[in-house]
Amino acid sequence: MLSTTSNLKSMTSAAAVLQEGICVVSTASVHESRLRVSGYAVHPNNQPDSLQIRANGVLMEFQKYEPHKAQQAALRVDEVHHFEAIGKNIPGGLIEIRAVFESRPSAPPVTYYFQPEAHVLPDASRRVRVHGTEEESSFNLIGCTIAHNIRALVEQHNGKPLSSIGRVLDWGCGCGRVARFLFPELQEPVGVDIDVNNIEWCRESLAGSFLATSLDPPLPFPENTFDLVFGISVMTHLGEHDQEAWLRELSRISRSGGLMLLSVHGYRSAFLNGAPPELYDTLDRTGFLDAGRDGALDGHTSDPGRYRGIYQTPDHIRNKWAKHFLVLDVLPGFLASNQDLVVLRKNS
Repeated sequence: MLSTTSNLKSMTSAAAVLQEGICVVSTASVHESRLRVSGYAVHPNNQPDSLQIRANGVLMEFQKYEPHKAQQAALRVDEVHHFEAIGKNIPGGLIEIRAVFESRPSAPPVTYYFQPEAHVLPDASRRVRVHGTEEESSFNLIGCTIAHNIRALVEQHNGKPLSSIGRVLDWGCGCGRVARFLFPELQEPVGVDIDVNNIEWCRESLAGSFLATSLDPPLPFPENTFDLVFGISVMTHLGEHDQEAWLRELSRISRSGGLMLLSVHGYRSAFLNGAPPELYDTLDRTGFLDAGRDGALDGHTSDPGRYRGIYQTPDHIRNKWAKHFLVLDVLPGFLASNQDLVVLRKNS
């Protein structure tokens, strides 16, 4: 456990993640105006703390709040609690789920978004390849949260709503986990992915254009095509050589001044994946870590060995990616308390 290990020096990166505490909302559902959420909380500094969760600003009531032994072992920390909470009289439409720890009121809240209205849903095998689990509620919750975050960031950095942006590319769209929530409001949305089966489902089920692509550039678009590109859980699986090739290609197809949002595995992801001390040591020392082959797309890509588990630091990103884009920000744990989001702009 992190609180008792004798090798604390090698765990300083994990300790930094723990400083603010982590709340992971895993599922959300609404029935007869009652919102039910479940998940787990990692208390700040591995000490007991009071967690508050609000739905649209109204405090939710905990139905269960108890030590999570399995998650404690998996994350190598002591203070992990499983929770189930209820919110009553929830109106229809978008729901904001916001969590704060009582001892850290000034820390940024952990925020998720959930939309109970039905969206067309890909089948279980497709959800697993994209999301890691077939759980429907989690697939909808995380897709809605990421979509909302993209929408807010575009407005923040471009000063206008997402709906006014011209051509938009979802690079690595999978089975539309995010596109399901964003594409209906976009002018010219395009999704691409190496998973042909998922692309076929998107074409049949979702608004927008969808294309199957190969593991290597180029994409079938002219130079200066897109005003916005977002890639969720793509760089998380590309080795350093592949990342370099794709950054050049994404720069080629982006318009001058275009915005790009790319997610990566950073320290937060490493912690939530139960990283051992040696992983943090390597990541601190090199800034980039290939943790080995990821088998999620076995049978659905031409070269499964190139689909990797990749971790990288903000300093590595700023040093390596700046030759292709202006690095505006690296937002730790921005995507549903897990992956970091890199905000880039195409150099004029």
